Amino acid sequence: MPYVNIESVLAANPQIIISGGNSKNDLLDSGFWRKWTGISAVKNQHLYAIPSDFLQRHSDRILEGTRLMCEYIDLVRSVKLRDTKKN
Repeated sequence: MPYVNIESVLAANPQIIISGGNSKNDLLDSGFWRKWTGISAVKNQHLYAIPSDFLQRHSDRILEGTRLMCEYIDLVRSVKLRDTKKN
């Protein structure tokens, strides 16, 4: 499983964070990221989760995981576009 350290995430300042997990608690535990208030994704509450089985198992479920990921990215993109037009 790929691993990205916290320093890399802080340096990249992502607009969205999509995490995975194997249990309901893993998916709902966005409290870990919420303490990093300097990250754009945290400031704008763009924290999302996808069950790991939807992306790590090469079956039809990967299509659902990909659909969810695209949906989350499109949502953040549309919010950013809307905010840009306001200014």
